[in-house]
Amino acid sequence: ADAHAAAGRLVDETRRLAFAQPLTDKTAGLLRAALLRYLRLLGSLERRFDLGELELASVWRSAFNPSAKQREPSAQFERAAALYNLAAVLSFEATAEQRSDADGIRRACQLLQLAAGLLDRLRELVAAEWAGGARCGDLCDATLDAMRTLLLAQAQRCYYERAAADGLSPRLLSVTASQTGTFYAQTGEQLRASPASPRVDSSWGEAVGLGAAVFDSLALLHRAEEHAAANEYGHQVARLAAGVERLRSALAASAQAAPKGRRASATVAPVSRAP
Repeated sequence: ADAHAAAGRLVDETRRLAFAQPLTDKTAGLLRAALLRYLRLLGSLERRFDLGELELASVWRSAFNPSAKQREPSAQFERAAALYNLAAVLSFEATAEQRSDADGIRRACQLLQLAAGLLDRLRELVAAEWAGGARCGDLCDATLDAMRTLLLAQAQRCYYERAAADGLSPRLLSVTASQTGTFYAQTGEQLRASPASPRVDSSWGEAVGLGAAVFDSLALLHRAEEHAAANEYGHQVARLAAGVERLRSALAASAQAAPKGRRASATVAPVSRAP
């Protein structure tokens, strides 16, 4: 009994450190370390105790709808919330990287890929633990898929920025830009299909829509460079015209968007859950 009580107190204290602070530039590193410590603690306790006896039944609020609460007497639910928040912290840290230099782009890309990998693991965990059961909107498959695709879009964007800075071939730049635009478009579709959609800030949809248009345009412009190199001037003009029209439409939509949605150069980070 004493061992269980001590373990319960340790969980409560570690959890408090991992989730009590708001996510800011100053707290991101501390929160990442605290979340990793909490996840290791849950794994260690699982090997020593029946966690059901520790009564881990914390209440969590949905990331996009704080009034929606979910309570589960499950260590897996705690792990799911911690993984979600860790992905949010990593993606937030990626937004702070200076992408004007090669090292900053590389670090941002790595952080975004790590966050996407965490959401992959989280989706598997949620599917296995609550198959067919009720979940908050932020833990539904469509929402997790949208967050993961958004992170991949932004990681691909970092790769494009690095390739463009290194002066790589128009063909490679076109393929990279096209895939980036596809990821952004898929994110928009997945967000619209998500139960959390009514609660997601409209700037998210505007940002990913603009991202899709910008990178579709860049793909066409780089293809035009290929045609120019091959003296295929008719094809070049057609690609340029299509790219400019796509970009003009995107800019017109951006002018009508909320200010936050116009920040096409910004990195959007998933919102963390609150206890």
